Amino acid sequence: MDNPPARCVRTYPVLEKDAWLWIWMGDKEKADAALIPNAFGFAPDRPMRTGHMDYDAHYQLIHDNLCDLSHVDFVHATTLRPISGAHWSETAPRITSADRGIRLERWFESADSPDGSAVVDTWNSYEFAVPGVFIMRSGRFPPGTAAKCNYAAPTGVVPINETVEQQAVTPISDRRTAYFFGTAVVGDNAPLTPDVNRRIEVVKAAFTEDREMIEAQQRIWDLTPAGDEMLFLPQDKGPFLMRKLLARLIASEAAASAAN
Repeated sequence: MDNPPARCVRTYPVLEKDAWLWIWMGDKEKADAALIPNAFGFAPDRPMRTGHMDYDAHYQLIHDNLCDLSHVDFVHATTLRPISGAHWSETAPRITSADRGIRLERWFESADSPDGSAVVDTWNSYEFAVPGVFIMRSGRFPPGTAAKCNYAAPTGVVPINETVEQQAVTPISDRRTAYFFGTAVVGDNAPLTPDVNRRIEVVKAAFTEDREMIEAQQRIWDLTPAGDEMLFLPQDKGPFLMRKLLARLIASEAAASAAN
């Protein structure tokens, strides 16, 4: 059968980086690989388990959740909090902002190791980058390491073990969002596949807890008059900075579209 005349196939720029596939849905001429955030991907020394779920909620509510992990102590009291070994609401992270994301970092002194067998100092740092990519690394060190590093990022010290987390928030519509995630153990514990399997089951349970809370937030917003102003508390610095950044980028794109 002959091909029909004037056939047309719509295509999009696609790039593989860090074992992720990135697709640009906008103007092809504006696709810029330099804007793609760095991810961990997959490697022999970090067997990673992955998963995904959909939320009946606006993507920015999920952004809020990822930019303020103090909720771990309350929403995930029996899931993420025990395996992290830390109390997330008792200290404030150091937050810095960049052109296309924010970075949060802190030490947890005298934290529990993931299996509860030892006390460690845990360094936690994560970035949340536009368009909605969360990349976190947690390293566990002997007690006293935080003070030795003057509470800055650890340099010249080798962690007992590390875990990495990566998540991606992808809007489906204004009330539905796809959520992709992966978790891995790095270093000496990397070959312990049962530990990775246990982690992913705990992570899935925790994200189910998140989804229940965030979808309830969405239902509340749906009942809230559109003109009501959103109020941010001092503890909301992470979500505030991320929303401010997104608002600026969205306004910039809208202005550019209107000018064309």
